[in-house]
Amino acid sequence: MEVYTLSEGQQSDFPQFWGDVTLPVFSKHALHAVHDLIKDQVEALPLKHSEHQYFAIHVLNVVDALDYDKIEVKRMLRSGRRSGIKKYSFYPEKIKGQHIFKVYLDDRVQSDVLVSDEFKERVTSSSLVGYKFVEVWDSEQSDS
Repeated sequence: MEVYTLSEGQQSDFPQFWGDVTLPVFSKHALHAVHDLIKDQVEALPLKHSEHQYFAIHVLNVVDALDYDKIEVKRMLRSGRRSGIKKYSFYPEKIKGQHIFKVYLDDRVQSDVLVSDEFKERVTSSSLVGYKFVEVWDSEQSDS
């Protein structure tokens, strides 16, 4: 797939493109930095860009790890059907060793891409730029 830069600015190792904002995109440098953590959990699909080498990251790893007794869900107004997750909670043993993943809510795969603390630490300790992490769950406070 061919991608274009619409506005110039600081080079990013994790650029965002219009369209599917839940699809992670990594630079070649970023992919190399975390490859050993995610190699069996993703499919790195090359993107065509005139100046930089980018990869769309298709997350293959879907984990059935939600602790339904502790999560908070979003519901559709009319049907009341669960449509998303407001507050995450996991069974820690089910996400151990899962460095990039998605989760099931009921029988549907959620679009949010989640990463481990080890993945985050690898990215933040590298010379990578443009990342944005939002903590959704703290394993140290998993009872809250």
